[in-house]
Amino acid sequence: MKVLLALLLLFPGFPQDAGQAQPSELIGLHRIFVDIGASGNAHNRESIINAIKKAKLNLEIVSSQDEAEIVLFFSTTKPLRREYGTGRPIDNVTPERLHPIEYAEDAVGYVYVGQHRLSMWVAHNEDAGTTAHKFATYFLKQYKKANHIR
Repeated sequence: MKVLLALLLLFPGFPQDAGQAQPSELIGLHRIFVDIGASGNAHNRESIINAIKKAKLNLEIVSSQDEAEIVLFFSTTKPLRREYGTGRPIDNVTPERLHPIEYAEDAVGYVYVGQHRLSMWVAHNEDAGTTAHKFATYFLKQYKKANHIR
């Protein structure tokens, strides 16, 4: 809870809760702004945007919150630890094939429709490189369900 409160204080630019939105409020909305906060990781933003584009749901990524119908806010706290690996079972691994894997202490994602929070997604101690993608997948599942898309 302290982490979430700290994130709210650190990132005052994202919509503040003005009540709870309903999933049906996603129906027919197409313009999305992806916010990673002032000190966010650009890779996380790109991961979310790429997942949205790959879904081919005719969703438009806009450049400002003012243009958006939906705001996706995603943030991670500082990495808890960094390890080096391939991300796959190790077989015939050479040092040049290793890459850093960061594990986030906490990650939080919010889906906003206007000033109303629709949902919150939280991950603890997971691979920081995949948490943004998991949040995007979570949002897309909600969007598809609300818009009756398989």
